[in-house]
Amino acid sequence: MVRLLGQLGLSTSPETPMQLLQEAAKRSSIELPHPTYVHGLEAFTATKVRSSPTAEAHKHIERAAYLGFAPAQYKLGHAYEYAAPPFPFDPLLSVQYYSLASQQGEAEADMALSK
Repeated sequence: MVRLLGQLGLSTSPETPMQLLQEAAKRSSIELPHPTYVHGLEAFTATKVRSSPTAEAHKHIERAAYLGFAPAQYKLGHAYEYAAPPFPFDPLLSVQYYSLASQQGEAEADMALSK
């Protein structure tokens, strides 16, 4: 991220950090699901700029949720509730993901379930 954002006096070089993030996402596990979530968010943000949503963002965020990462579970619950592209409207999946996130103490998921 330091190289990507040009922090600590280093020049910006988006190619290297993105390759490293992609490699970290491939190696994500239950103990460390964060990289696949961050990679999914990056892919989702990049597709918003290009206005062509891809399945890559969906795949990575869903994998992070499968690995038990509560913020990813909340994000999927929100995406399915509001049909954020590339996610279809699916109230059942929305509640399931919100419930999983809520069980891990995600306060925003609790709020979403209380509606």
